[in-house]
Amino acid sequence: MPYQVIKKWLSYRETKIIDRPITVAEVDHVRDVVRRLAAVCLLGEKLDANCAAVKQAAYGWQQTAAASVGTAPEITLAVLVRM
Repeated sequence: MPYQVIKKWLSYRETKIIDRPITVAEVDHVRDVVRRLAAVCLLGEKLDANCAAVKQAAYGWQQTAAASVGTAPEITLAVLVRM
């Protein structure tokens, strides 16, 4: 996916489209984007693991609501402390 993002960005800056070569600022920008995308790709496994851990540690609002059969869950101090 990162390749497509960069390719698309560069395609809009072709000389025949913008009637000029890309500027140094644009080169700096695309370099920074590439670095950020590379960092996200390298962190992929850690980000996935963190997402899974957060999903498992999340409070079960839907379970509480289902148990009370159609009423909104009551938020008490004990509930807030568990969060």
